[in-house]
Amino acid sequence: SMEDGRGGAHFVQVDRLRRLLQAGSASGGTASLSFVFVSACFSEAAAQAFVEVGVPHVIAVRRNSRVSDPAAHAFTRAFYLALAVGEKVRAAFDIGKQAVVNAPSVPAGEREAATFLLLPPDAPHDEAILPNLTHVDRWEPPAPPRSTLAGPLPTAPEAFLGRNVETYRAVSAVLDRRLVSVVGPRGIG
Repeated sequence: SMEDGRGGAHFVQVDRLRRLLQAGSASGGTASLSFVFVSACFSEAAAQAFVEVGVPHVIAVRRNSRVSDPAAHAFTRAFYLALAVGEKVRAAFDIGKQAVVNAPSVPAGEREAATFLLLPPDAPHDEAILPNLTHVDRWEPPAPPRSTLAGPLPTAPEAFLGRNVETYRAVSAVLDRRLVSVVGPRGIG
């Protein structure tokens, strides 16, 4: 499944995805994409559709596996950073898996790293996807902006436990309407 633009599930059948990719390709059978990352649990079947239309590098999660958000975040961050500094696809993939293994927020790092796949399995994946970027020997992150506030703000929560439906409805309302009022008892947020 994909997302509907609001965080909800949008189920796309694999054969429909395959037909969409074939219709959008120049030759009717070969995709013009050079790389696809299907970042979702059980995404191997959808990834195979991309492989079948000729995408040379596809990353997915095994068909019978879930991946936790912290593992997906660790993999994605390390993988794309490796690509951005000029690594080839296979090396970036391996770096992403090692980031999952070593992430303190992923208790079962070895198991979770094994859920990621690089397809097609018999391809060398020795291409740099972003070859025209300037090579970076060392990167220093920019200094955080100076705040005009008297004190630091608390970090934003990453999840709203027990409020998934309400959160979805609030996000949908904000996307659909010009004005949305959210009210509740005093002191809840």
